[in-house]
Amino acid sequence: MKIEWNWQVITIIITSIVAVYGAILSTVNMIANIRDKQLHLSVVLKSGSLEGSYLRFGPPSASSMLFIVIANVGSKVVTIQVINIKVTKGSFLPIWNIINPKGVSLPYTLEESQNCIAGVDIKELSKKLIQSGCSKIIKLHAIVVSGTGKTYKSKKAWILNLDKYNKQ
Repeated sequence: MKIEWNWQVITIIITSIVAVYGAILSTVNMIANIRDKQLHLSVVLKSGSLEGSYLRFGPPSASSMLFIVIANVGSKVVTIQVINIKVTKGSFLPIWNIINPKGVSLPYTLEESQNCIAGVDIKELSKKLIQSGCSKIIKLHAIVVSGTGKTYKSKKAWILNLDKYNKQ
């Protein structure tokens, strides 16, 4: 069977390809617009130290702190209502019962592309966790609740060895 290529067949094929390409671009654009209009926070736990007014991120040391870094990666203003630390066992530990970081009071409003950092002294955190019945090695996650009630959780857990602090 021989296909006869004439301008009419070629025009139909090219038109079909352009239509499918346009439909794919429209769908991708629609999904991107929907994501841009949603509230979105990035929550990360990092260890470091507070030296004067400078934050230094790195491995835990004698004066270590656990920092919760909250960044507004969406295109809307987000109000932070609650910042908690979730323990492996599932219980929540309100960070504000441990330390109230300078410059951050709740509710806290984050504009587009802004971030804030809340810090907790690791020794104080360990004492609170030991008093609440935790022992051994535990995993911690940061939990942030926005003004709309949406909960954001740090993706990567931060591991804390309480036995190291139980002896002190």
